[in-house]
Amino acid sequence: MKSWLYCPGDVPGKMINAGIYDADGIVLDLEDSVSPDDKDEARILVSEALAGYDFGPAVVTVRVNGTDSPWWREDIRSVIKAGAGILRLPKMESAEALKKILTVITEAEERKSGSGGGVRIQCILETPAGIENAFEIAGAAAGRLTGFCFGAEDYCTAVGIGRPGPDYALDYPRSRVASAAASAGVECYDTVWSNFRDPEGLRSDALRARSLGFSGKSLIHPDQIAIVNEIFSPTEKELEWACRVVENAGESGRAVAIDGGMVDLPVLRRARNILNGKHNERN
Repeated sequence: MKSWLYCPGDVPGKMINAGIYDADGIVLDLEDSVSPDDKDEARILVSEALAGYDFGPAVVTVRVNGTDSPWWREDIRSVIKAGAGILRLPKMESAEALKKILTVITEAEERKSGSGGGVRIQCILETPAGIENAFEIAGAAAGRLTGFCFGAEDYCTAVGIGRPGPDYALDYPRSRVASAAASAGVECYDTVWSNFRDPEGLRSDALRARSLGFSGKSLIHPDQIAIVNEIFSPTEKELEWACRVVENAGESGRAVAIDGGMVDLPVLRRARNILNGKHNERN
């Protein structure tokens, strides 16, 4: 999964059209893009969209409100009842907070179908506490976690970093999120680039995230999709290298010298992932 397009949950027209833009995933949003006065209406609209809209081949998730709000429980209950299969959980800061949410998810599943465990989650790490507790959060996910998402805006505000800032400014939180995702065997998706009229800024930001191990990126505008899909796909040079590695190493995975470097089993595995369309993916 390379591109995740956010769609505000209180704008039916944007949700109806979300599937035509070739994003790998769509995030129906009940949190930051919806004003407090419109939360209840947005929940109804998103539930109707889940039950009746055709999003094509895109994977659909719902970003519910955080546990610091009065809406999160009803968000979870309503969208699971409507058929949501993946929830994106904002401002995840601790294993204890995640366990509280999972209790509500399980209750909603049992109310809908009589059994629990089917709904998957993506956790957004967007505060210093969330970044530091990433590994513990992964361990508390009870097999439901499909990905970590990095949220830069809240993180930058908390630690006093300008956004956008120097390319290296977010290397630490990004690296920690990517490492936690790799440890858990799941994907990781980078923060949004908020200036959708700045394609070169998006390109630079996405390249930095990819270099640190990210699988893809969240987006706020359809015009950003093509750039992100390109950057998080293997280049022709990478595909050629992967072909040479696989051809020379064969099935045995024996160590061989290619392009002046030694190729052993981990490198062979990386080459196979590229050829199988799993570049920068965990599964």
